[in-house]
Amino acid sequence: MAWWLLSDPRYFSWCVNNLKMNEIYQFENCEECCYATCSNCNCELYAILRFKDITPVELIEIGKIEDWPDNFLK
Repeated sequence: MAWWLLSDPRYFSWCVNNLKMNEIYQFENCEECCYATCSNCNCELYAILRFKDITPVELIEIGKIEDWPDNFLK
């Protein structure tokens, strides 16, 4: 996931749910699915994170990459 400071011009190009951040910024919370790797066995995983004002605040779900949820883009 790409993250930039509010002062960076790329900040508003961040997308969530196929919308640019500046189009949805009025919403406080959003969820995104990202790639992850197990630090013990190197298994490829996905992780669903909840963000508040683009700050990660909660891990919602974690699972094997082959079980990536259909409602999130890869």
